[in-house]
Amino acid sequence: MKLSNPLRRCGPALQRLRTSPGEFFDYTWEFTRRYFFTVSFIALFGAKLLHLYAHIHSLPPPKFILWGSTFFFQDVILTLLIRFFTQKFHWRTVALLSALVIVPFSLIMSGMTAANTSFYVVTGAEIHWRQAKTFHRDAAAMRTLLQGLTGFLIVEGILLTVAWFLSAPLHRVVGGILTILGQPFKCLFRCMSRVRAFRPRSALPEPEIYEQIGVDDYLDDKSDDGSSIHLLEPYGEVSPVARRGHSILIKLAVWVPFLSLVLLRVVRPWDPAYMFLSEALPVAPFIGGHRHSPVRAGGLPGDYEWLEDRTPLDKVPKWDGCRRVDCR
Repeated sequence: MKLSNPLRRCGPALQRLRTSPGEFFDYTWEFTRRYFFTVSFIALFGAKLLHLYAHIHSLPPPKFILWGSTFFFQDVILTLLIRFFTQKFHWRTVALLSALVIVPFSLIMSGMTAANTSFYVVTGAEIHWRQAKTFHRDAAAMRTLLQGLTGFLIVEGILLTVAWFLSAPLHRVVGGILTILGQPFKCLFRCMSRVRAFRPRSALPEPEIYEQIGVDDYLDDKSDDGSSIHLLEPYGEVSPVARRGHSILIKLAVWVPFLSLVLLRVVRPWDPAYMFLSEALPVAPFIGGHRHSPVRAGGLPGDYEWLEDRTPLDKVPKWDGCRRVDCR
C-alpha cells in the first residue's frame, strides 16, 4: 500500500507530460523550485562552514569573532538571488529560464560541497578548485579520489535527503525575508508609477466611436467559478489573496541583522586573509590565478641591513637561529 501511493501520484504527472509538456513543467516546477533552492542553500552554507573550520586558526580569536559574520556576505547575497529566481513567476518562459539556471547550479554546488567534505575527511585539507583540473595527471590524486568516492556519495545522499524535508519551510522563511527586504523597492516603484500618472496624456478619440458593453456580454467572459478565463491569464495567474503584513518585530528582526552585516562588510579593513575566508563556493574556482593562503608575507618589509657595506667577495654571514653572527 505504501508503494502504491507514490505510483498513484506519478500517474497525473505522466498524463500531463504526455498531453502537454508545458503543463507538466508547471506541475513539477511548483515543488522542484523549492527543492533546488534548499539544495543550493545547504551546499553554500555547508561549504562555507567547512571552509571556516578548516582555517579557524588563521586569524586571532578577537578578529574572527568581530568579522566572522562578514565572511558569509557573498553567500547571503547569492541565497537571496537564488530565492528571487525560484519564486512563482506568472510567465512560463521566465520560469523555464530560471529552471535552466537554478537546477544545474544547485546540483553542481551540492557536488562540490560533497567532494570538498569527503576530501577534507580523507586528507584534512580542502580542495583547491583552480588546481583540480589537473588531478587526473597525478597518480596520488587519483588514489585520494577513489578513497573519498564512498564519502562523496554518502555526503551527497545526506544533502539531497535533508533538502527534501526542509524545502517547504526553508523556502517560505527566506521568501518572507526577501519580501521584507524588497519593501523599499516596491515603495519606490509605486512612487514612480504615481509620478508618471500625473504626466499629461494624449487626448482620447471621439467618444462616438465607443459603444457601451452589455452586462450580459461581460458575464459571458467569466467562468463558472466567477474568475476570468484561464487561457487569457499568463501562466495560470489566479486572483491575489489578501495577506497580512509582517509585524514590526519581524521587520526589525530582518533589517537589523542585515544592515549590521552590510555595515560590518563596508567598514571591514582590506586583508588577504579576510578575502580568502569570504570566498563563496561558486566563485572559488575563478578568483585568483594562483593559490591563495590566509597568511601572506609578500607585503612584509624585509631587513637587509646585513648586506650594507659588503662586496661580492665577502664571506657569507653565519646564522644562529634568528641571530646573525658577523664573520668579517
